[in-house]
Amino acid sequence: MKKTGLCLGFFRSNHPGSPLGRTLGLFRTGLSLRLRCLRPRLRGSAMGMSLPRSFPLLLSIAIVLAFSSHLASLVYSAYCDIDVSLGRKWLLKGDSFTPHDRHLGVTVDFPEGVGMPEAVANYQVVETGLQGSLTRTRLTRWEGQADVSNLIPGVFHLLVTVADTVTECRSDSVTFYVSYPFYHVWSIDWEGTYVPRVPYLENMGALADSHLIPISQLFNPRIYVQPGMPEWQRAEMTQWVLERQTARGDEIGLHLHMYFDFVDSAGLTPITTPQCGTRTDGYDVPFANYNYDESLVLLNFAIGLFLGRGLSMPCSFRAGAWLADEENLAALSVLGFLDSSGSTPKKISLCDSPWDIEVTSQPYHPCGLDQNTADCEPGDSNLVLLEIPNNIGYTSGSWAPTANFDANYSGAPLDSIRVGVLLSHAPSVFLQESLAIERYFAHADSLLYRNDRGAVRYVRLVDVRTAIANSTPWPPESLGPESLVSGQSIQETRPTFVFRLRDPDSLNILKCRLLISNSSQYSDTVLDYESGLCPQGIVSFIVGQPESLGHYYSGCEGQELSTGAYYWKVEAIDSRGARSEWTTANSGDIAFFLTNNSWVGGDAGGSVPLSISFTNPSRSGVLMRVGAPLRDGAKVRIFACSGRRLRELSCEAGGSSIYWDGKDSEGRPVPSGVYFVELRLRDETAVKKLVLVR
Repeated sequence: MKKTGLCLGFFRSNHPGSPLGRTLGLFRTGLSLRLRCLRPRLRGSAMGMSLPRSFPLLLSIAIVLAFSSHLASLVYSAYCDIDVSLGRKWLLKGDSFTPHDRHLGVTVDFPEGVGMPEAVANYQVVETGLQGSLTRTRLTRWEGQADVSNLIPGVFHLLVTVADTVTECRSDSVTFYVSYPFYHVWSIDWEGTYVPRVPYLENMGALADSHLIPISQLFNPRIYVQPGMPEWQRAEMTQWVLERQTARGDEIGLHLHMYFDFVDSAGLTPITTPQCGTRTDGYDVPFANYNYDESLVLLNFAIGLFLGRGLSMPCSFRAGAWLADEENLAALSVLGFLDSSGSTPKKISLCDSPWDIEVTSQPYHPCGLDQNTADCEPGDSNLVLLEIPNNIGYTSGSWAPTANFDANYSGAPLDSIRVGVLLSHAPSVFLQESLAIERYFAHADSLLYRNDRGAVRYVRLVDVRTAIANSTPWPPESLGPESLVSGQSIQETRPTFVFRLRDPDSLNILKCRLLISNSSQYSDTVLDYESGLCPQGIVSFIVGQPESLGHYYSGCEGQELSTGAYYWKVEAIDSRGARSEWTTANSGDIAFFLTNNSWVGGDAGGSVPLSISFTNPSRSGVLMRVGAPLRDGAKVRIFACSGRRLRELSCEAGGSSIYWDGKDSEGRPVPSGVYFVELRLRDETAVKKLVLVR
């Protein structure tokens, strides 16, 4: 063993901190393990087995040669430090307000001085089949864009491999997130009294600007009819909200308390009871005291005051103390408003609240007879009005409802749009309450999409309606049945396809467009069908079903599929024409094969079903046997998993076996992988999957 000892001694002599030393250290460890495995055999010499004197040296040489092919890769993989950076970590699924993040920027850097001039870089997303190549922009950098448009919401990990002919270096995984937005609204209720510009309004504006928040200013036009209010005060408040609208994009909506002077100015007799507090000016009187027709009068009067002072038509509304009922909401709906009166308090001072919703309630279209649900009883229907609940609550004194924010958004990716609405009062956003609001938004800022920390976007109430009113439907899910999405063979010429249609807006109705083709590029479309609108959920389509249920762009009612390989994909379309991404069956590979009850050989009284068998998996050449002697004209075709035909083999009449040498029509050996073997006799076929291992 002296020679072997010298060989190991050479490895030990290398400095352990050097790259070569680390590499050879790995080699030495492997060599040591292999020598231990040989000890029983070496002991055999003591039992009469004869070993040559040169055996230790020959053993060392053999081991060195056996590992020499790995030595170069060990050198690089031992110390290559790949730095992978992403354009951003948080990507949002789009809607009518938020653009869809379709691409993820990927940059890969090698340490200076590490030379791999022939190397290529590729990325892959671990949880999916998504992968692609990166472009070399300088000696130690690769860059590219990963198409993430079809990823569903979730947490993902990206890996990068940089390799040449002898070396492969892998990065650590880099995490990124795909989510729908969390829309956060800060709304300000104006109480219909004077609020000084300095310091109150300026303080409110500065706080919003420091967090880049557009405010939903729910402005109260009662100031224009309040007896005794100087005109300069009215002008000051009006001018301030208009300046904010122009410079900061604030929304100017409508907020009403049933002040007696306001109701009287609108031409109605004020209702004095019941009321929810002890004030004598009507401030505590619920809007819900007024019926549908009276609500229309009050709302139209308020709109007139807005327009007369140079304010635009308001779109958003909140009732004083949230006290609006079904008749008030019906009037708002007719006038095109959205409402944000929905709240969690079950009792407001001396009044029972008409609202009964949860802290986590999300926007919905209330039923005409029950404002607390979108699930209407028979005979009832949903209002056009969108209810965007004030679910997070309101700030008061030194308190802000941070816990309610957390209940609505934890910081994890969202699988649907979510909304949180915070309320503050214009006269109160100062001093102590300002500190509470500042703490609240510091917490929300830690999850901002703008800062690449989460899915939070600061928006206005009208922006929420824009986003939800026409959100892009989700890509169809749960494609099936299994036989139509896994490359299996079927015999049904009018198969039934099923899938699930969903939309971020639970009230949206959807339709689908289904394409079936013999080509993975869908250049040869067998069927192109668009359904009628239907509720969200599981949808089915039967090939050749009546056209009255939808429209055939190609294919027709009563159609049957012929034998062959098929691909299919489906998209969702909402009632406003917004389209989802396509969902492709079996990840773009052949979705299914259609065969039939074919017969081969024998006479009419003793025919045998067409069948083909072979060893699976097979290596290099494949001997295929059929269930009975073949008739003249039978052929075998070999397909790649992509559907591309690789080879066609002619069969001898009367034979019962066919040999494929594992080569394509050009005589080139095909690589290891999954293939499909089709045995065809005239219009009759049998198909079987083949796994080739070389």
